[in-house]
Amino acid sequence: MGETAVFSKYHRAITTTYVPMASGFFQSCTVGFSDIDNIPHSMILSSCTTYYEVWWEAKLKGNNMDKQGLKGIPELASLMEDADHIDIKIVEANCNMRQFIAGMFNYYPSWIKNLYRIRWGFVRLLGMKQEGIPQKMAMRPEDVAMDAGEQATIFKVSCAKEDHYWVAGASESHLTAYLGVVVEPLATTNRFHVITIVHYHKWTGPVYFNVIRPFHHIVVANMAKAGVANSANLQSIERAS
Repeated sequence: MGETAVFSKYHRAITTTYVPMASGFFQSCTVGFSDIDNIPHSMILSSCTTYYEVWWEAKLKGNNMDKQGLKGIPELASLMEDADHIDIKIVEANCNMRQFIAGMFNYYPSWIKNLYRIRWGFVRLLGMKQEGIPQKMAMRPEDVAMDAGEQATIFKVSCAKEDHYWVAGASESHLTAYLGVVVEPLATTNRFHVITIVHYHKWTGPVYFNVIRPFHHIVVANMAKAGVANSANLQSIERAS
């Protein structure tokens, strides 16, 4: 099957199945969470298709930093080995890694907070628990944790190298998930590869992740977009100070 046909297949699947499923889930969980009603259908479609559009663009551009390229980083290779799930989202921005990461983590709209509330009930059905709901924070580039073992919001830093890569993980009884950012310098800007790596520990791992998978793509795609948009604001603040 040609690449054009493959892309069309993914786009049709997202438009006819993925988006209605995500929208339907949001609508079924709106009791007491009225903000969820405000998530526009177009945003869900845009977020869900971002990954596949970026994958297609990377094919056209001959992107050098695919999964095999990422495995060339020893610290990432060990985490990617035998992973149950890996996905990569790609954006470009005129900023450094710290500015991009701070911009990502400063993205915390009310609908994401409400997803954590929904998650609290869902994980209880699987015999797990959630320790509270993360609160909105204002992260500055200099606040980005870079030392292994250092806390970074809900994550703990696994490995990091200034303006090269940053990986942090969160481990629970059912799975361990890593969120990473890898910088690919270009001629006039940086390309940021936002990678998610998941390892299941027991049967509840794939059950949990496959339910939240559509929302994972929506959230991380929008975090990556926010990393680009918010980094510009952070640069303005840095220049002003």
